[in-house]
Amino acid sequence: MTTARIILSESSGRWAFAWRSVLMNSGVALTEVTGLAKAFRRLQDDSQALLAFEATAACAEEGLGLLHASHQRDTGRGVIVLLDAATNSSASMWHEAG
Repeated sequence: MTTARIILSESSGRWAFAWRSVLMNSGVALTEVTGLAKAFRRLQDDSQALLAFEATAACAEEGLGLLHASHQRDTGRGVIVLLDAATNSSASMWHEAG
């Protein structure tokens, strides 16, 4: 039985594999969405969902804007920003954004 949902937006393809491995038999469904704007709309439509998105240099400006807007509109909604070794130096920026 699925009890929760994680909405995932990524460009590398590696995060979905990792999440699916961890979530196997957990009752948490993983929904992959292409594009940050679409992912944030899905989060807004599903009050029980959590959003996880891959932060890259290419999506930083859009991601920061959407994260800030989501935090202002829906305080308490969960968003996880996925960083890797190349993007980890920007962790404090993402943390402050929401």
